[in-house]
Amino acid sequence: MTQFLDISSRLRRGLRDRVDPAGQIKLVVDLDTDQGARQVSVDLALAGPGQMVALAPGAVRQRVPADGSGDHRAGELPYVEFHDPGLPWALSFGTAPTLGLICLPEGEGVTLQAGAMPNAILSVSGLGHLLPHPSLFALMAHVQGAGPGAVSRILCPQELRPHVSYLAALVPLTAAGRDAGLGLAPPEGMTGDGGAAWDPGDAQITLPALDWWRFSTGSGRSVQDILRDLRPHGLRAGVQTLPLDDASADLLGLPRGTRLPRATLLTDAPRTFPELDALVPALTPKSPDGAPRLPLPSYGGLHAEARDAGEGFAPGRDPVWFRQLNRTPSLRIMAGHGAELVRRHQDEMVGFVRRAAGQIADANMLLGRAFAGLRVGAQLHAQLSRLPDEALLRLAGPAAARTRLADADGGTLAGRVAGSALGATLHPALRRRAGPGGTPGARSRDVSGASLAEAVHLVATATRRADDLAGAAPLGNWFPAVSRSGPYLPDKTRDALRGGPDGKGRGWLAVLSLLRDPGNRTLGSDPGRDAAMAEAVTLARDRSLRPAGPRLRPVAIAPLATALRAALDPAVTVPARLCLRIGGAERLAQSPPPARLLHDPVWPEPILERLFDLDPAALAPGLSDLPPDSVTALALDGAALEAVVAGANHELLRELIWRGLPVARRPSPVRRAFPAPDAQPADPAAAQAFDTAPMAAWSRTGQLGTGWKGRVGTVAILRSDLFRLHPQILLYLCPALWIDGARVPDPNGALSYPVAMGQIGRDMVYVGFREDPAAMTGRPPPPRGAPSRPRSAGLFLVFEEPQGALSFGLGGRNGSPARTPASIAAEGWPSLDWDDFPGPVLERPDLAGLQAGPFAWGRSSADMAGILLQRPVVLALHGTDLLGTTP
Repeated sequence: MTQFLDISSRLRRGLRDRVDPAGQIKLVVDLDTDQGARQVSVDLALAGPGQMVALAPGAVRQRVPADGSGDHRAGELPYVEFHDPGLPWALSFGTAPTLGLICLPEGEGVTLQAGAMPNAILSVSGLGHLLPHPSLFALMAHVQGAGPGAVSRILCPQELRPHVSYLAALVPLTAAGRDAGLGLAPPEGMTGDGGAAWDPGDAQITLPALDWWRFSTGSGRSVQDILRDLRPHGLRAGVQTLPLDDASADLLGLPRGTRLPRATLLTDAPRTFPELDALVPALTPKSPDGAPRLPLPSYGGLHAEARDAGEGFAPGRDPVWFRQLNRTPSLRIMAGHGAELVRRHQDEMVGFVRRAAGQIADANMLLGRAFAGLRVGAQLHAQLSRLPDEALLRLAGPAAARTRLADADGGTLAGRVAGSALGATLHPALRRRAGPGGTPGARSRDVSGASLAEAVHLVATATRRADDLAGAAPLGNWFPAVSRSGPYLPDKTRDALRGGPDGKGRGWLAVLSLLRDPGNRTLGSDPGRDAAMAEAVTLARDRSLRPAGPRLRPVAIAPLATALRAALDPAVTVPARLCLRIGGAERLAQSPPPARLLHDPVWPEPILERLFDLDPAALAPGLSDLPPDSVTALALDGAALEAVVAGANHELLRELIWRGLPVARRPSPVRRAFPAPDAQPADPAAAQAFDTAPMAAWSRTGQLGTGWKGRVGTVAILRSDLFRLHPQILLYLCPALWIDGARVPDPNGALSYPVAMGQIGRDMVYVGFREDPAAMTGRPPPPRGAPSRPRSAGLFLVFEEPQGALSFGLGGRNGSPARTPASIAAEGWPSLDWDDFPGPVLERPDLAGLQAGPFAWGRSSADMAGILLQRPVVLALHGTDLLGTTP
């Protein structure tokens, strides 16, 4: 039994365990009668494969792969699950199941009559060699779980070819079951289950398909296959040299045949590149006699604000990196690569800058309007600030709902005065009802002339009149007076008074309309009732003329007016409006905003990928020769990276100035070393961590490379189909521990995940991590008995397959020779692949009984499930293997 999945070989219930191969069971009963004790034996015939006519609807729980699937891995075994854990053995006369799952390629030689009765009919001509013998399914059926949640499962023991459409069918394994499923009468003389339903050597095989579906296979290489073949490859490039031709050696005053060290963007070891003073005359635009001449370019001169890196270089004034870049031949070559990148993508880059410059021009136009608005708004704000508090608030009334205050409470003016006397005054509808003056109809009075108290009085009066006209004013104690006349009122009037027959509603409105109608005679004549109703009418009219005023909460006017004046200040409103109209410019929130925006775009293409397209050897020597299914790791050289950046920006700035594009004084459009993440972090500084610092911000006293502030220290490069075929694979760094002189992954260590990822060439993927090479390789093992320091053993690069659905199968074929049983046992069952089997079926007699770990080949179906179960693969490669160094 495979304990971790609770898998058992079979489940047979009741008397099925006692049945003989002929389907008979003998029952012996002991009887104790008045004539003495005696035994009675009875022979019973149990139902068997001959009664297996069809599969009950809903019996199948799951089909793997699903019907219509188009990317099933060729090395993986299809299977079918049943809700009933005993179904495969329900009609068996032995321990073997009566059902099997087979898969055949659709096409010539395979036909399916789907409309046949009682089951679809599968006909196979000349392809019997692809089928396993029915007896093999005794090792392919098992039960998982126990109790109500248990299921049974049947595996298909056939190898599938890549990119083929298959027909999967659940078929009987016995001749009796075959005939019953085809609707045929059993032949005379058939006993028991009748033997096997087919033989692989048969030219023609006809079987009933109790259940069937179609699917297609995809690639033949799984995650297990690729990771099994993936090998670490240390480039061990060493220091590459560049030969100088005779003319270059003579120009530099060097002996002919001199070889200079070459810089590369990625390296396997720290390198230093000495400056060459012989370059000074070649960088100077004048000869020793003062005559002008064409010098070598001084890369980055515009950004460094220096004349040249030759005799015109002024120590203490000009940047150190400028001299180092231009006087070091290896770094000048990298700068030349950067310039060549710009020349190759010149139209594309200039078009990008031009489009971005157009957006900046639009933004500067809005800035011009904003400054005009600031000047006009300042004059208007000064006039508004001189108004009295009450007049200012009433003037802001029509826009109160969208006028925000500038005090600590914030909110709109309308929200702050809601429910107060001021709020009633500022409401547009009530302002119209009250009229523009102090009294109704007084239209000649100035709006600011009426006090707030007068305005509230006008609003309240208009409200009371409106309520009176609608018949909705409070009517005081008239209702009890009318209620005393209830016995004299007709039923309809009484119902109306109470609010309708159901006692709900506002029936008093209907009664009031009757009372106010002098010609109403429907109530009849009754002195007592008429007197009561007359009293009610009088009370109602008196109360309607004197309703209670609105309950308005007090509000302080002076703080509101102060907050309103601050909120209307154009120094506050104009920058806020600019930030809404122009996104991505944080400086616009300043007061006053900048007079003009400068254009400093960032070319989005990563340098790493473009440099490989230009010259693979400039990225890393020997990288193009990286073998398939291999992985290596290299360190990023910050000085070489900034040399490429300086050369590219030098060339691009010259082109932008020539074309007259509106750019900043010292822009650095080419600065992105790695692709930016798809989801930008909330912190803008974190989003720029994949870029070099702008050249204008490079330290003037620091060496070349100190401006690189990226988070990438080590770059792993894979030449493999792993991420293309299986993008769900996990990749991370895991700390190592020294145990008995060997490095092992630390199960409790903090993991580190990639911060950059991209593609170079057609089939190579690079992944960047924060950790530098020293952290990757670690230190030598400590002396015996000494404690290991944290992270001192280096780091493992770990590939991990995520846990997915349950799957069974073997590794795909890659042309390797079949291994011996001893070799398979030594390497373990997870290493088993289809190369170890001569044919397309899981049959190999010399593996019978072979033990490797807890499982033995062919011992039981539970053992076979444990052998064939595809567990998530984890591959860990140490940094010393990847970097090609062993400390």
